[in-house]
Amino acid sequence: MIVCFCDTCIYNMEPNECKLEKVLINDDGECDDYKHYRECKQYQNVFYKAVRCEGGKVCKRLSRGQKVIINGFALYSEAKEIKPETYCTEERSGLCARYKDFCSAERAEIIRKTIATLEYKNVNELEPEIYGKRIEVAK
Repeated sequence: MIVCFCDTCIYNMEPNECKLEKVLINDDGECDDYKHYRECKQYQNVFYKAVRCEGGKVCKRLSRGQKVIINGFALYSEAKEIKPETYCTEERSGLCARYKDFCSAERAEIIRKTIATLEYKNVNELEPEIYGKRIEVAK
């Protein structure tokens, strides 16, 4: 067993165990095989989060992550592993909630009712959040 404390490495398994059998360590004491989990194909799904912008208006923020479908919701997460307490973004509304809330039929119904009361119908209709003078838009 090779002990690893790089939580963002795709090869790091719970509890801090490298799943590679052979690991190369460079002169800085770091692993040459390190690969950030966000570089993997499954984390390249583009989605928007609904965020409060200047003046309190709702805007959209471009992000990338993995996609899962549960109880009729298409969810996205930037987390390496989706656990019950992981916050996920619902695809159409851009709203965030804990994964376990989407899994519970009772809470999922509350989320559906909340989404139905939003002033916008789809997060894609919102203006992009502005970072300085640059606006990032998904293609």
